[in-house]
Amino acid sequence: MPKALTADSRIMAAQLYEALLRQLMKRPDERLEDILAEMMVSNRHLNNTTQLAQIDQLKGWLDGFRPLSPTIVSELKQRFDVRFTYDSNAIEGNTLSLSETELILTKGITVGGKTLEEHLGTLNQ
Repeated sequence: MPKALTADSRIMAAQLYEALLRQLMKRPDERLEDILAEMMVSNRHLNNTTQLAQIDQLKGWLDGFRPLSPTIVSELKQRFDVRFTYDSNAIEGNTLSLSETELILTKGITVGGKTLEEHLGTLNQ
């Protein structure tokens, strides 16, 4: 159970939350974890208590969306499956991009200039 936040910690957490929302709106194609990592690096000057308070605030914000609707759960699962397949294939040397991987998995479309092995590796992941 997180301890109660001080007024200063709440203000800092709220500022981080608003900065995150601004970044998400500016950079919709970037991964959330990349944006968060970049923001946390820029906040290294903050003490651990403040950083933990910010994380608690963001977690509370995310928890406010629960329970997720079945439609959202399905969309998140599809995104996870595409990302997992892409990352796994990349480790194995597959040259398909993330968007190409998504096309193969969701639309069944083949990608010109890519090998049959890369396509089958994607479908069989």
